[in-house]
Amino acid sequence: MQEQYLQHPHFGLLYAISAIGTTKGLFTTLYAQRMFFLVTELEDHSMQFETLGRQQVRQVIEGRLRALRQGESVAEPEEHDRLKTYYHQHFG
Repeated sequence: MQEQYLQHPHFGLLYAISAIGTTKGLFTTLYAQRMFFLVTELEDHSMQFETLGRQQVRQVIEGRLRALRQGESVAEPEEHDRLKTYYHQHFG
């Protein structure tokens, strides 16, 4: 997954941590990286933002890493390493 940014209506620029399936992504605020969002692209191409706590984010990342390791998810080859690095820097 290449670097991806998204504009949140209230919290400004968000940075993509990881894709979660084909219509969802895990994002964080760009500068502080203390607020996390599960962003879902809806059928009408609008975005739904769900706020997640740190423990929820940790579980989502652990699940995504498991899926990548087991080959259950299609991803760019470097996504596992990038996500693992992010996990250890912020939750390790």
